[in-house]
Amino acid sequence: MRTFIITSWLFLVAPLLGYAAGGTNEFKLFTYRANGEKSEWRISTSRVLATPEWKPGTNSIPLSPDRALQIAREWCLKKGFVEPELTSLWIQPFPRTDVGSRFYYNINIHCRNPARSNSMSVVVLLDGTVLEPRSVPDDAQVDSSDDVKLSPVKLSPNSKP
Repeated sequence: MRTFIITSWLFLVAPLLGYAAGGTNEFKLFTYRANGEKSEWRISTSRVLATPEWKPGTNSIPLSPDRALQIAREWCLKKGFVEPELTSLWIQPFPRTDVGSRFYYNINIHCRNPARSNSMSVVVLLDGTVLEPRSVPDDAQVDSSDDVKLSPVKLSPNSKP
């Protein structure tokens, strides 16, 4: 009996705990830089596998573009942005072959917040959830002390540039 309980736990409960923890097999979808901030969208294979499959041309898409846009706008409003306007909407396959025929929406939105205007990407999965971006250090920034300083040169009227 003990063996049955342990085996059942391994097959039924352990995968759910891995999904809830986000798994350790994450991969990066893309990185986005805007307004001096760098964000990264990462997802685990187990989370991708929890979304519905879609095979274009054989079945209808599980989440319509209109509904995905509505979800993205609601997400922007919850984050404090106002007047979210669509700039582009793409449906993209996940860049892994081990997840089957699964896709996500990459929705670019122009929003305003009280401080500034902002363009942002919102990733909506085909199960209707938003993949939250993570702020990451921007290692590509150059220290301004390394910038080349140019001094103006005064040319005399007879000199040729």
